Amino acid sequence: MVDIIDDEGRLFGAVNIIDALVVLLVLAVTVAGVALVFGQSDEPAPEPETDTVYATLDLGTQSSTIATVINEGDTYEVTDSNSLTISDLYVTPNGDGRPRVLARVALTGQLSDQYEGISYDGAPPRLGRTLEIVTGEYRVDGRIRALGDAQTISQDSATVVVSDRLSRSAAQAIAVGDAIRVAGRTTGTVEDLAVYATDDPNAHQVYAQLNVSATQRQGELRFGGSVLINGASITLPGDEYTLSGTVERVGGGLDRATRNVLITNVIDATDAKQITPGDISSVAGYRTAAVERVTVYDTNNPDRKRVFMGLSLTTVQHTDRPQFGEMTVQRGNNVAVQTDAYRLVGQIQRTGALEQRGRVTTRTMTFRLAGVREGRANSIQPGLTERSSEETIVQVTNVNRRPSTILIRGDDGSLGVFDHPTNRDVTITARVQVRQTTDGVRVKGQPVRQGEQVTIDLGVTTIRPTVTGIQ
Repeated sequence: MVDIIDDEGRLFGAVNIIDALVVLLVLAVTVAGVALVFGQSDEPAPEPETDTVYATLDLGTQSSTIATVINEGDTYEVTDSNSLTISDLYVTPNGDGRPRVLARVALTGQLSDQYEGISYDGAPPRLGRTLEIVTGEYRVDGRIRALGDAQTISQDSATVVVSDRLSRSAAQAIAVGDAIRVAGRTTGTVEDLAVYATDDPNAHQVYAQLNVSATQRQGELRFGGSVLINGASITLPGDEYTLSGTVERVGGGLDRATRNVLITNVIDATDAKQITPGDISSVAGYRTAAVERVTVYDTNNPDRKRVFMGLSLTTVQHTDRPQFGEMTVQRGNNVAVQTDAYRLVGQIQRTGALEQRGRVTTRTMTFRLAGVREGRANSIQPGLTERSSEETIVQVTNVNRRPSTILIRGDDGSLGVFDHPTNRDVTITARVQVRQTTDGVRVKGQPVRQGEQVTIDLGVTTIRPTVTGIQ
């Protein structure tokens, strides 16, 4: 039997055992390398599995410059497997007039093994999480407000009525059909307008019916930073004006109506001459009232006249009471009337009527003037009249003059009654147009009782006698 390893360390007496081990090691390495090289598949390693979800980001208030450059299609790649693309935008004015931006974005990320859905930038897209958008033109961030499959932001068309006091120039600039634009995007349209005068000739009250694009959030209709409810404040920029007013109505437009009222005031005599039935009051081209009746009376001041005007008002109504400009149509409130010839403000004396209270009739009245100079006393003659709007208000039927009396102390200290040499006491009888009411007689719009004074303009003279009798 042959020894496997001899005394000199050779294998089978031919090969040194160390050399043999080296050769085996080299063969093993070679075989392993060949297996590594030729044993791999030609197919590439599988790509990570991804998906896309949609989220609404509230980017908050932005400058007009930034809001203008944010556009649909803008993309932000966080990593090779994480990207964000804007699919829709909703831009509205904030309370300060600056743009408020909502962006609907497509979020692409790798499906997570730890939780359901994708991982975007290292975490799942959850409500309230803040995400960043970075492009070559801007860098913004916003909180996730909604998640879902829709690629666009759900918007509702809402009709609202907004009131605001505008400067005269702004009220003239606003027009039906105007687009409300924010950062180059149309967010609303002016559908109807009502414009009224105010106590300031340089300001007008405007009611604008608007159609706006609103969104729903937690069951509330929102536009910009405001919930669309009655009384909410809202800002709407136009090209030449900004409506910064109050929401008067949601879900309906301008409900116009006609309301008759009687107003009164003491005004300049020149303006009083200009008023005629048929006059139309308009503001910025919008009709507000028509003069149906007018009665003008004299006052103690020849340059001032008391006017009663029966008006047909064009009102808007959003509550249980009609509105005329800034005020509710009710007794005691003021109404501004503006035509090409005059402008006046009068207090509402009656609603639902064009004329003064009471039944028109004629009464015989007696008046007394004491201590009148003889020349003036002689100027008062039967037949003289006071007229208003072609109607006879007062017609003198009889005049009785007698010297006024004076007391003179004699040399003996006694008092004597004597006729005044030039002054006269005058008693006047006249037919007077009155209104008979349940409260008594009204003359020229004012209640009259015995012992009170009345102003009468007889043309040749204006007198203020005391009423001594009413028949």
